Amino acid sequence: MGSIKPPSPFVSNSIQIPTFLETFTFMDKPPAPFSIPRIQTGTREIDALLNLIITSTMDALTEYKKTGAGIPTPYATEAHPLDNVPDALDLKRAIRTLEGACEALCTTLAQPMHTIINRSMPFEAQCMRLVIGNHIADILEQFPSGLHVAEIASKTKNRMNPRKLGQVMGLLAARGCFREGDIRELVRQQSSLLVLRSTDPVSAYAHLSTYESGKAITIFPETMAIPEYVDSETTDKCAFTYAVQDEEVTGFYEWFRKHPDLGVASAFQRQIRGLFTEPSMQMFDQSMIGITRVEGSLSIVNNYPWSELAQGTTFCDVGSGFGTIPLALVKAHPHLKIILQDLPNSLEQAKKMWNSEYPQAIQSGVVRFEPLDFIAEAPVKDQDIYYMKHIVHNYPDARAIKILKNVAAAMKPSSVLFIHEYVMASQDAHENPLAAKAPEPLLSNYGSGNLRKYNQDLHMLILFNARQRTYEQFRGLGESAGLELIELVDLVEMLVLKFRKMQDAKADFSDGLGMIPALRAS
Repeated sequence: MGSIKPPSPFVSNSIQIPTFLETFTFMDKPPAPFSIPRIQTGTREIDALLNLIITSTMDALTEYKKTGAGIPTPYATEAHPLDNVPDALDLKRAIRTLEGACEALCTTLAQPMHTIINRSMPFEAQCMRLVIGNHIADILEQFPSGLHVAEIASKTKNRMNPRKLGQVMGLLAARGCFREGDIRELVRQQSSLLVLRSTDPVSAYAHLSTYESGKAITIFPETMAIPEYVDSETTDKCAFTYAVQDEEVTGFYEWFRKHPDLGVASAFQRQIRGLFTEPSMQMFDQSMIGITRVEGSLSIVNNYPWSELAQGTTFCDVGSGFGTIPLALVKAHPHLKIILQDLPNSLEQAKKMWNSEYPQAIQSGVVRFEPLDFIAEAPVKDQDIYYMKHIVHNYPDARAIKILKNVAAAMKPSSVLFIHEYVMASQDAHENPLAAKAPEPLLSNYGSGNLRKYNQDLHMLILFNARQRTYEQFRGLGESAGLELIELVDLVEMLVLKFRKMQDAKADFSDGLGMIPALRAS
């Protein structure tokens, strides 16, 4: 086998060709400067996956280089400027392809038993729960050069067994959450520094996923054999309520109110405790802030033409919670007027947060707080834009249609409804003509590159007997409520679906659903 010489643009910076590439050849003609070499192994599908890995990696690197801060290292202990950018859409696109291609390549080449057993042992979730609940990242933050696992154990609330903690940390280090030294010193890695600290709401979302949802997913197979659960479409007969049946609660939110601290009473909670009137929901509220960051929901602020809307355009957030999205929106586009609608306790919390974050909005009347039970009643009438994020996915179809009918009843002829959700991909290209289709040979839904939306789909199933929906299912819900889908805004991980009252919709579905060209799905 002859040695392989990379094209001249890659000779600089001493880039080495890994040994496993010695049997590969680059294209006969060297690519132009700054182009990317194509690998040829003689196997078409493997070539395509390897080239997707290279191109998506280069796309991601391009986004990091744009910041002027260089490329993040695996063991960085400080944030990169791109880490907290809410609308890093091009980076999300690159990582979606990279994750999908890497997983597809490993699945193609590994023995099936290797793949299946790895899928059957997701123990890191409960290890993550242990680390979050015992504030391990907070402890390590005080020791930048690392700390022996015995010392970490001695600093935990219950002085954990160091050998057992070492085994937990060893798995998480293997999964890229911490760096493990030669003498079992655990050095903070970027991910743990930023998001596993108790001051970060992402850790609250991780706790929700590993504890509350962990209870439900563990018992879920049993519920599929119990008659009153297997066909249930109600929240009181789902996997979660079965898992906590000894506590005599009828649903997820009732259970949360009975467990105010949940073992993760964090510094973040103490920091914001004064903002809340209902302590039992503090951790859940934190987790909702966390998921907003993770999924990039705030990208809607900079990726829709808000500036083209008239002065005083009204934006009514139905089921608003804190109103995190409207808060960012009105800061960036102060010509909008905001109405937050939710249950009274939620609005009390929202008022305190807005008074802390943006008091002038309250003082000037730019934001109003109007109590609403969106299941039982219609929101404030005749608003320009109604907005619902992560509301519809909590409910089975019948309840979801009732909620949408309530919104439709409040809409004036020119009103629109934005539903901001995960939209499940379909293998049928005709069902969702604007959804981003993965390059071959990836699954058309990007496979593991879109894994979080499938996890979220199971999340809704086990907690509420609900689901994430496809484009066609959303359109069907809308039509059942007298609404017509007229536009999609692609924000990579999530989409915004725009509806109007059916008799007022003018969109031509054969012509891109009225999409703004700059926002077409990629």
